[in-house]
Amino acid sequence: MKRKRTVRALGRPRGFDTEKALDAAMREFWRKGYEGASLANLTKAMGINRPSLYAAFGDKEALFRKVLDRYEEGPAAYVEEALSQPTARGAVERLVYGAVDMATGAAHPKGCLFRVDWRAASRRRAFGTTLFCAAMLERRLCASDCNGRGRRETCVRMLILPILLVL
Repeated sequence: MKRKRTVRALGRPRGFDTEKALDAAMREFWRKGYEGASLANLTKAMGINRPSLYAAFGDKEALFRKVLDRYEEGPAAYVEEALSQPTARGAVERLVYGAVDMATGAAHPKGCLFRVDWRAASRRRAFGTTLFCAAMLERRLCASDCNGRGRRETCVRMLILPILLVL
């Protein structure tokens, strides 16, 4: 008769919800930036101690990178949603309304996490996201016409800059 082997994880199970802790860290970084969010602030906001933070997320920079991923998938997901809209108008509306919600919404700190902290990691990511957004928006707008007001590419590029400034 064969016996089934069960494999158990080493150590104690985590005494906290990693998803909730990551959300708390995101809010803390969003409010204070990378430099302003001390480990003491982060662990207090997350409701965990330092060893638990290191075990679950790595060091502060690794936690920040996970927070940036979380931010792109959560609060900043409106950008991807906007670019998948069936019309150019719908794409621009979703981008603008999403940006306004990010700037004024009560559910999270004000502004954009990428721009709150200008560390190299968030700066590169913000720049890359902005370039991607500009390219996709240009493609979306080029697919529609400019109401007969001249060359489509010129018209589209003139529209993109003010939209991106809002973002």
